[in-house]
Amino acid sequence: MIHHGVTLGGKSREVGKRHPTLGNKVHIGAGAQVIGAIHIGDHAVIGAGSVVTKDVADCDIVAGVPARTIRNKCTEEGKI
Repeated sequence: MIHHGVTLGGKSREVGKRHPTLGNKVHIGAGAQVIGAIHIGDHAVIGAGSVVTKDVADCDIVAGVPARTIRNKCTEEGKI
């Protein structure tokens, strides 16, 4: 799910992969910016207004500028 005002952008004008790859069941909050050729893992949650410039692991919840991992919801809920 991608809310309004989200930016999925590239960082350079070079030829090749520049934009992010989103996993399955990812939730991206309103106004978040996901910049560069990074990978967002399955079941990840990105908080509203966050700026993500590094890979996000599966099930991680990230927030802030720059985005930092708050917790991993799968290990806390015993799903993995």
